[in-house]
Amino acid sequence: MVTKIIKFGWAKPDASETQVAQSLLVLKINSNLKAQLRELHITKTREMQLNKKRIIIYTSMPKLKQFQKFKLY
Repeated sequence: MVTKIIKFGWAKPDASETQVAQSLLVLKINSNLKAQLRELHITKTREMQLNKKRIIIYTSMPKLKQFQKFKLY
């Protein structure tokens, strides 16, 4: 799961980032999105509370265009 998180410097992933990385790994294993999710690495996550809890996933700029189309509900 840690391989899905790329942090800059010596920063450690927080609990939210670890949970999202673990969920992405499970999704990659159990879905037909294996090829697309293999390339996805997150750099940061942020939780927001609007009407529902939302999690924003940050990725590196070179990968951004490729993953903007994903919306997992």
